[in-house]
Amino acid sequence: MEFREYIPTKLNHLVYSIFERKVSAPMKIQMLPDATVSLIFYLGDKIESAIGKNMDSNKFNPTERFCFFTGLHTEPLYFQMGGLHSIGLNMHPSAIKTFWGMPVKEFQDVVVGWELEKELSYIEDHIKSMNGFLERAYWLENYFSNKLKGIDTSYSLNLNKIMVQMEKDVIRGKRANIDAYSGYSKMHTHRIFKEWMGLTPGKLLRYRQFLHAIQLMHQSDMSLTQIAYECGFYDQSHFINVFEEFAHMTPGTYQKNKSPIPGILPW
Repeated sequence: MEFREYIPTKLNHLVYSIFERKVSAPMKIQMLPDATVSLIFYLGDKIESAIGKNMDSNKFNPTERFCFFTGLHTEPLYFQMGGLHSIGLNMHPSAIKTFWGMPVKEFQDVVVGWELEKELSYIEDHIKSMNGFLERAYWLENYFSNKLKGIDTSYSLNLNKIMVQMEKDVIRGKRANIDAYSGYSKMHTHRIFKEWMGLTPGKLLRYRQFLHAIQLMHQSDMSLTQIAYECGFYDQSHFINVFEEFAHMTPGTYQKNKSPIPGILPW
């Protein structure tokens, strides 16, 4: 697999990277949840099939469209491809609400994005007329930075800061009080988080703990018990239950079968 990446400095915290991926041989992969939303355009070969939550062959086939979103998925996604050439944006979930004014909860798992077809067709026409990854990446950065003109991005940034503080509290053994941090009622806070982040604060906190555990499995020599403690889980049983909620496997199974790329496994 060939992979290239560009970090767009003009897009603040909303777009983590613009990437190009080339796969020249048949491949089947399992992609675990990663708390991002990706918009993917095909430049050549396409994915043959995709399997995930609320998906079947009658509802979604990524080969039918020139692009699709891998939304905020909370369960594993499975992709089969004979080859693949694509370019995409790896985004913070709140980018959906910021760029298009649509609740993130409508962009979960895999979504075609029919409502945005006119705009996505416009983007496709431009990037396919260009040559080279960096030319396309610069154009995408400028296109989306123009969409941000006049938009206040501090709201989504503040929500992310709240989650970071909650995660720190949990790791320290403190109770995470979302109402105190947001300044709103519990009901209103949950509605805001569903619209901007895609999940309730409680589930998003578990999601972040799960992702932290995966990173530690790849970046440290800690035992699973040490990782559970470092991520703020009550005990090993709590760690296993949360990990299985998002990965559909135990931490031990993941550690045994992990690939060099966090969250990506052979299928």
